[in-house]
Amino acid sequence: MLFSKPLLEIDEVDLQALCDAGYPETDQVEYKEFLPGRTGPDAWHDGANSFTDFARDQIFAEIVAFANTRGGHLLLGIEESSDSPKRAVSVRPIRDCHELARRLSQAAFACIEPTLSELQIVGVPVGQGGNGVALFRVRQSHSAPHRLIKDRHCYYRRGESTVALNMREIQDLTLNISRGLQHVEERLAGFREEFHSKANLRVTSTSKGWVSSRVTSVPLTPLRLTKEQVRATLLDRHAQFDAHYRSGQRRELFVMAMGFNNKPVLRGTQIYTHTPPVTFEHSAYMDGSQSLT
Repeated sequence: MLFSKPLLEIDEVDLQALCDAGYPETDQVEYKEFLPGRTGPDAWHDGANSFTDFARDQIFAEIVAFANTRGGHLLLGIEESSDSPKRAVSVRPIRDCHELARRLSQAAFACIEPTLSELQIVGVPVGQGGNGVALFRVRQSHSAPHRLIKDRHCYYRRGESTVALNMREIQDLTLNISRGLQHVEERLAGFREEFHSKANLRVTSTSKGWVSSRVTSVPLTPLRLTKEQVRATLLDRHAQFDAHYRSGQRRELFVMAMGFNNKPVLRGTQIYTHTPPVTFEHSAYMDGSQSLT
């Protein structure tokens, strides 16, 4: 599916497949057939050298809303249906899509505050001549809330609609973002304490030369994985790792890839082997966290 592919790998075939499937607008997907003007398409479509501030702000209001909510995609150059929810109907190429994407990327820095580093904009050509779709991808931002500088509004995504937040809602959003970052710090601290406990215990009962390493990842936004997805993550493991130390040294670490035991852990699964002198544990959890020791 287009929404899970690397942005630069998306092509005309992906756009057509989206329309053939009639993929609907959601809280993370928005279609626009053209750059909006006050009374119709923006002058860019008629060959103007630039787009208007009105068109720019209409587009970036949607982007701010995605960033303040769960992230999402805006496809500029896709005709949508008139039913509800709206669905992708056909590709309507916009002229000079690469140049349009470049100019919009530049404009974003002057239109959104705080700066939205998670925003990507690319042109996806359709046929010959450089016309195509401008594709926007933005992640949920952990610098939220963001706002448009022009009207000073913070926007949010509710279903398929973009709405301006009131002051109370902005305060709630700020608090929720803070709690999410605090959760990440607490999760990492928990992994760190568990690792130190195990490492110190084993060092006291083994010979000199014992080395312990831990690699942990915690998603900024908790995922909702199933037990089957977690287990598949563990089975897709590697036997060789490259460790790069702050001192500049590099070391190759080899792990036995066979004979792992499997056991459930709280909201996750772990594979492990305890074959002296090597102990290996790889745990994955339903919130997307992983710890490799």
